[in-house]
Amino acid sequence: MWADSQVACGVFAPDEIRSPLDLTPAVNHAHTLNFLDLDTTYQCQAMSRNSAGQQAVSPVFTFRTAK
Repeated sequence: MWADSQVACGVFAPDEIRSPLDLTPAVNHAHTLNFLDLDTTYQCQAMSRNSAGQQAVSPVFTFRTAK
């Protein structure tokens, strides 16, 4: 089943900055996060909604960008 996709990231919470909503129906998703600063820890979360309107949200994951 296809779904749209979006990624939300932030320093304090994963809802500060959102990638553009990708409405292209897909089974596999990828987003380039050009808005991230160097040497910064982020909390992010992936979201998608399938053709039936059911939303899925990933657990929050944390990573640090390179220096």
